[in-house]
Amino acid sequence: MHDPITTETTVDTTQDKAFDAVVRRIDAWWPMDPFSMAHGHVTSEPKLGGQSIETAADGARFVWGHVTAFDPPRAIGLAWYVGRTVDQGTHIAVTFDADDDGKTCVRLVHSAWEALGDEAAEVRTRYRDGWQLVLGTAFAGYIAQERTAGTQA
Repeated sequence: MHDPITTETTVDTTQDKAFDAVVRRIDAWWPMDPFSMAHGHVTSEPKLGGQSIETAADGARFVWGHVTAFDPPRAIGLAWYVGRTVDQGTHIAVTFDADDDGKTCVRLVHSAWEALGDEAAEVRTRYRDGWQLVLGTAFAGYIAQERTAGTQA
């Protein structure tokens, strides 16, 4: 059994705006280089069963996963199988907890590594550092930039 990866960051924005940025504006902040299949752009369908899809410049589509839980603005769950089949999907749970100061703690837990069989340990190690870059650097930086610019986040 492989322990889940837990990554969290606290951002200076409301719970609603943090949730919206993760779910509806992912293409504005997701670091496509190096975290993509074709350096395209990514969209998410904000609903139960909705997909996260990367679309390459040539129109090729890559499904990264699909929504398994949807509780705006508190949580979203995903079956995550970027570059794999659905039956090799791991699980991602992202929660958004507001504090009294108008900030939001965004916590990502990535689990179910056993679905990857013999590759589980190696893939988990790559994701451990990757999620910190995605959430703690790219997402948090996007929120800070939006606040500085006085826009929505």
